[in-house]
Amino acid sequence: MKRQDILSHVGHISQVAEIREIAFREGRAGGMNGWQIKNGPLNFTVMKDKALDLCELSYKGMNMSFLSKPGLQGRNHYDTNGQEAQRSIMGGMLFTCGLENICAPYAGDREYPMHGRIRTTPAEHTGQEVYWKDDEYHLSVHGEMREAELFGENLVLKRRISTVYPGKQIIIEDEIENQGFRDETAMLLYHFNVGYPLLEEGAKIILPTEKVVPRDKTASLHTEKYCIMETPKDQEPEYVFLHQLAADEEGNTFGAVINEKKRSGHSPGF
Repeated sequence: MKRQDILSHVGHISQVAEIREIAFREGRAGGMNGWQIKNGPLNFTVMKDKALDLCELSYKGMNMSFLSKPGLQGRNHYDTNGQEAQRSIMGGMLFTCGLENICAPYAGDREYPMHGRIRTTPAEHTGQEVYWKDDEYHLSVHGEMREAELFGENLVLKRRISTVYPGKQIIIEDEIENQGFRDETAMLLYHFNVGYPLLEEGAKIILPTEKVVPRDKTASLHTEKYCIMETPKDQEPEYVFLHQLAADEEGNTFGAVINEKKRSGHSPGF
């Protein structure tokens, strides 16, 4: 649809696409700031106070994201202390892990909280932008998160999240800058959390997987069905699988393999 056609059907563009600043006022989420972004049938919420992560996502009114038992919450005083971190892991569509740790908590010569500190780091230098480019309406938000210590690291994660109306994509662009004066190691994990009703019994995960490795004995009993969502079971432990993905020379995975399958005349079903 052309820009002129879109504008002729609405009184204001916010009927179909907008960025709205919000503030949560009660419960564990009380005091947290964010943006609600609407792109036609695609709706999602970005948390300013938690690494510009996505807490909610829906499409055509259907929820696609997962919330854990603690529910929606902001940055709380207990969120990075050892196993207590599990009380603050709310899930959401995406939470970012890093930049010094992406796994379990570690206490040795230094302490590293579960999944790292970046996921609870509030953004600064935030902003939003909307504009027309030809017949597309572009919406984006941005900010940066600093992970730093007095005599330690000084890393900045710069993030921009954008979407285009009409369209169905959410684009996340990240850049990590070392603003210190020593070399640093960095780890980064995008922890996506898909939930009901999109994730339902019989749902299938499609990946260009070359090799699947179960993390432990519990997962090994379910390796044959690693890609199929099973019926919920009370008190069932998690199954974690490590994937070795096919990739091209530039490290691209899914799209590259799909294209190769098409060129060879085979169906891209994995």
